[in-house]
Amino acid sequence: MSQLNVDTIEPEGASTTLTLGAASDVIQIPASAEIDIASGATLDVNGTIDVTGATVTGLTTGSLVKLLSTTLSGASAGVAFDSTYITSTYDNYYVLVNGFLPVTDNADIGIYLSVDDGVTFATHLSGNFYLALNSNGYGWQGSQNAHYMAHDCSNVVGEMKVNGWAIIQNVNDTTCYKSIYGNGSTQNSGTKADDYAYNSFTSFASLSAVNYMIIKSNSGNLQGFGTATLYGVVK
Repeated sequence: MSQLNVDTIEPEGASTTLTLGAASDVIQIPASAEIDIASGATLDVNGTIDVTGATVTGLTTGSLVKLLSTTLSGASAGVAFDSTYITSTYDNYYVLVNGFLPVTDNADIGIYLSVDDGVTFATHLSGNFYLALNSNGYGWQGSQNAHYMAHDCSNVVGEMKVNGWAIIQNVNDTTCYKSIYGNGSTQNSGTKADDYAYNSFTSFASLSAVNYMIIKSNSGNLQGFGTATLYGVVK
């Protein structure tokens, strides 16, 4: 391996573009080294910035850092985010779900948390308010065993698939339970004509740090489409 020692590299001639490496090459920055973007300069990224396992500094508190997006291409037991992504770097996480459907009709799609990387799942104390969007149905459900984004979901592609979001809070707090709050919507399984919205609240009954979450159906698999995206909330 050869080594080039210079202070400045500039494009040749009239060109204003400098290319480092070729397609699929890896440009490696040694440990403890820094890339300094000067004031007034612009870092233009058309691809993906992968910050998995990295400490991101300088972002405003509350900013969202995209950690992983998974799109299903076949029937699946669920979309999981393990201890590679659920770490002490972030105390709060945001999950966005687009276009899931269960294989089993009348199933519920929810978020389940774990403190042992998915081996077991502690108790979820959950409830939700539901509202029919095209009829007069509404009410409360309590004593649920997961943070359900949507209940009684149709397994037929119709007016709505399951869409929703959730905020998982204080995952590293070992002095109290963790909280989940979020909304979801679905086409109801019963008539295949009613669409329902859900506002869900969950207390995760564990004093250990969370290091795993999975989005799945409470009965059977998820069908082979839809996307789940995980974001870390900057401290």
